[in-house]
Amino acid sequence: MKGQEKRRKRRRVRAKGRLVLAIFMVLTIGLSGCGKGGGQEVESAEPLGTRIATEQKSERDGALYPMTYQITAIDRDQDSVAKRVEEYNQSAKGTKIEFSPKEGIEYVIAEYKAEYPKDFPDDEFGITAVAITFSIAGLDGSETIKFDQAEYTGLSKTWELGDAPMGYDFYGGDTYEGAIIYMVPTGCKDYLIKETPDGKVFHYIKGE
Repeated sequence: MKGQEKRRKRRRVRAKGRLVLAIFMVLTIGLSGCGKGGGQEVESAEPLGTRIATEQKSERDGALYPMTYQITAIDRDQDSVAKRVEEYNQSAKGTKIEFSPKEGIEYVIAEYKAEYPKDFPDDEFGITAVAITFSIAGLDGSETIKFDQAEYTGLSKTWELGDAPMGYDFYGGDTYEGAIIYMVPTGCKDYLIKETPDGKVFHYIKGE
């Protein structure tokens, strides 16, 4: 009898293990929709299109200096996103980005403009570290996105798609037109784009 009970327990454990559908998703009970449950929602999140004043580190002295940026558009059309990634990878201007859609997950591109004032410190070669550091978060600011009775983790990373300056082509007073690509649960709009320079959270922007 004890041997049979142990075998039944092992079968139950194996059955539970098969419920894991992907590394990004952990099923939960009692959640009623995107952003429900969990911690308190971030109240300071800015709407898309807001011009945000923040700080970026200067390559000259490593100190932080004022600048502004604005997320201008979000593209969720998967054909359009795939074409943009292919063009970026063919340009060989940065690390190759893998585009491999998974069930229940979609890729999103957010366009942004980063404006560097004329008095922003630059070196003889100009400014090259112009991209803004972003990550993706749930409505409570954590790395967990809640949607359709499920919790998704492992989706915080973003990849830069912009045409970053190579040196001697970007100085104080110039504007960098950047873009990031990231993943969210298919159909979920209740997430946040989090600005995280040097490990500090300066601003949240509402996703779409």
